[in-house]
Amino acid sequence: MKTISIEERKKIQMDILSAVDKFCCDNNINYSLAAGTLIGAVRHGGFIPWDDDIDIYMLRDDYNVFEKKFPNCYQNYYKIWSFHRSNDCYIPFAKVYDNRTLIKERGSKSKTPGVFIDIFPVDEVPDEKKEWEQFNKKRLKQTHHIFRLQLKTSSDYSFIKNIGIILYRTFYFFSSPKRLVPKFINFISQHNGKGFYRVYENSMGFYGGPFLRSTFEEFIDITFEDRKYKCFKNYHDYLSKAYGDYMTPPPPEQQVSNHSFDAYWK
Repeated sequence: MKTISIEERKKIQMDILSAVDKFCCDNNINYSLAAGTLIGAVRHGGFIPWDDDIDIYMLRDDYNVFEKKFPNCYQNYYKIWSFHRSNDCYIPFAKVYDNRTLIKERGSKSKTPGVFIDIFPVDEVPDEKKEWEQFNKKRLKQTHHIFRLQLKTSSDYSFIKNIGIILYRTFYFFSSPKRLVPKFINFISQHNGKGFYRVYENSMGFYGGPFLRSTFEEFIDITFEDRKYKCFKNYHDYLSKAYGDYMTPPPPEQQVSNHSFDAYWK
């Protein structure tokens, strides 16, 4: 197999994003660039120089339509990988990937099929601070549990970490991500339609706090690399809640990618 360089991978991800953008526009599905992708667009006009992935957000209703309607194969190469569409997917969000590629993720039992972008659902959450904090504490505990169950030992990890992975999976031998994920999705989406004013990316979110639901009411085009994509018009509310001073880059020692996988052409 031929290794895919980081620059090649970014180009593939851009093409996936363009395909998703077209599908969403054709089907009246709202989305926004999010997380480091949106910071990159605002601060750098493209990828954060040391980052190498693409994330987008959709409100839960739009996400459900996207997950259901995205074709088995779109524009010849692009497929969806999600819990409700794939027999081997045990994550509570979706990935769209290029079927001509393969990914080998180090230290995970979860087998992402190919070079991908992440599609995250966004749910309403309690407005009252104490209720949000109680809900978020339970959510984070369940999130960590689901993903820890899918870790496997790796030569990239220390001896102590590998022992910890073995002990954790042994202790929770009868816990199954396949059973846990649908319960988790029901848990994180329980507040939708109840009139709350704030939302959050509950499936995996670790940063900041809730932002205004009204952020999803207006969208603009924003430049990302050499193309235009959708983002919240009021992206400042979301980014400041999630990252604080998002326009100031982190110190050099923190300017590293958090992803550990290799990509190949089939």
